[in-house]
Amino acid sequence: MTILFKRGFKRSPFISARIARKMTRHYAAAQLCVGVLISLIAAASADTFYFSTVGSDQNSGTSPDQPWLSLNKTRAVAPLSGSTFLLKRGDVWFDQPLELFFAANVTVGAYGDPTAPRPRISHSRPASAAARQACLRAVGVSNLSITNLYLQGCFKAISLVATAGKTLQNIDIADNFFSDIYYPMHSYSPSNPQWGTAVSVDGAAVVNLSVRNNIASRLDAFFNNGGNVAGLYLDSNTVAHCNGNCVGFGSGSDLHLRQSVFARDQPHDLFLYGTTDVIIGTIEGANSVENTDFNQRGEYMGGPDGCAFDFETAATGFRLSGCTFYQSYGAGIMVFGHATTSQNVSIDDNNFIMAGCEQPHDDHGGIAFICPNNQKPSAVVANNRFWTCGNGSVAMYDRIPGCSSNVDKVNNTIDQGEVVAMPVINLDPVDPTDPSDNVTMTVVASCTTPGATLRYTIDGSRPEADAPVLPSTGLPTTWPGPTLAVNIRAFKDNAAPSVTNTIILERANYAARSSPTNGLDGAVDHFVLTSTQATLSGWVVDNDLPGHGLGPATVAILVDGELCATQVANQERDDLVPAGVAPNPYHGFNVTLPDATLQLLLNSPQSIVEVRVQVDQQLVPCPGYSIRCVAKGAVDTCP
Repeated sequence: MTILFKRGFKRSPFISARIARKMTRHYAAAQLCVGVLISLIAAASADTFYFSTVGSDQNSGTSPDQPWLSLNKTRAVAPLSGSTFLLKRGDVWFDQPLELFFAANVTVGAYGDPTAPRPRISHSRPASAAARQACLRAVGVSNLSITNLYLQGCFKAISLVATAGKTLQNIDIADNFFSDIYYPMHSYSPSNPQWGTAVSVDGAAVVNLSVRNNIASRLDAFFNNGGNVAGLYLDSNTVAHCNGNCVGFGSGSDLHLRQSVFARDQPHDLFLYGTTDVIIGTIEGANSVENTDFNQRGEYMGGPDGCAFDFETAATGFRLSGCTFYQSYGAGIMVFGHATTSQNVSIDDNNFIMAGCEQPHDDHGGIAFICPNNQKPSAVVANNRFWTCGNGSVAMYDRIPGCSSNVDKVNNTIDQGEVVAMPVINLDPVDPTDPSDNVTMTVVASCTTPGATLRYTIDGSRPEADAPVLPSTGLPTTWPGPTLAVNIRAFKDNAAPSVTNTIILERANYAARSSPTNGLDGAVDHFVLTSTQATLSGWVVDNDLPGHGLGPATVAILVDGELCATQVANQERDDLVPAGVAPNPYHGFNVTLPDATLQLLLNSPQSIVEVRVQVDQQLVPCPGYSIRCVAKGAVDTCP
């Protein structure tokens, strides 16, 4: 971590103290006025603004050479409509929301080296419901594009909000990576979990919402429609390790999910009423889920619930076609209901591969018809293929006799024909002794079905028969880089294709295994420089110490390469354990630099301050991706 200092306002020794104080106040006021004027001029004359963690809020923000630092500078732009906000690839902003209010034609994206990781907005997991926050919140913004971001740790990654009586239009969310989106740590209730969500429509009416080619891993929910959407297109997204109801269609019309992959979605917390990949509410019209794979959905083996797809209330006219349901713990599809149930549903041309094998009662089998309150659904179930488990689980199950008597079952097959086995994916790693920080690792795969052809995609979509063939030597990937989802599916003539398997390569934080910094995590939270004191505070954990970092590490402060202070980082920090970054609270530090160092910093405009950690008798830099710094006092630049 390097902190650069620039020369601030300095009074002449020939000016009296009283006059100097007046000049200082006038100078500060003049600086403020000029800064506001520059911001207003910039906002009026330019429509593209740049952000970087090596930027400054005193910059114009209108070029890559003059980026802003703080994401809240979006509020300084007036008018907001027509603006583009670009975040530098490879940079990380900690606990800063990006907020947009009441505008149209706004773009949020990335700039810089396209091979670098996506720009990341990372939040500490909220401790309580009161601390819930969105990484990116758009209130009353239409014609909005959000692309190429990495949003992590927040309660909601993207929150779309409209004011009463207003309708949002034409929103496109594409090519982003979402991870670690969870409910507040101290507010979980099994009956009301308040799931964290990657993309959330919060009380808004939206016309034309596209969520496409995104990747999500380790989260409660991927999409939640808490408003009313007319024209929803969830297209070519890959979601893995989803904890709750991953997609909630809510209310609206013309709602579609297609060409997507859901993989290994088993929650880590109990929800009393069961979880599912897709939950359908009371919606009508031409709504559909097509050509999507559901790979191993469940709550827990033998648990009370965990179907892949849930007609929860009373959908009408819904179509479910071309999908694969593979080894879901509960039913592949559950047709449930409350006061009423679903009608005129079409379930056609799907593959059910050992679905519903782990559910001991209500919703087991490929399709389970539940009929609460003796309300019977109506549907056409046609041209589907079922491969059952051999443990008594059936292709289609009626919870009560005659529950599916209004369902037309046409041309379905049970345990007939061949189905291709799911591909096994691995990553051919580099030599563990390789010290390189830039490496190539190869994705390799195999299939136990003789004669199968492996095809892959890297855009989030489910591979189809025309997708590229995976090379026999594998798919090389360079590290570090943007997070990548490699989806692989196996095909064979005269056989049903396999379910899609996926590997999500989080390439942003690659560190050589032999690197002494590999086990370090930490942050410089504050640097304060005044005329009387220079202090740095933060935290550091050396995970390679016994107990994954139970003991404290030693930090060292260097100025212009010279060691000037050391301290054992064992001060109590109550925020570390709830944030999941330390095994105990005793990893904080607060270092006051010696007076001689203070004078050097005050008098030298080019001094460089470095924070290092003692590892194996060496002083190594803190890992750049984990360092955050809040500039205070006379500090102008704090990369």
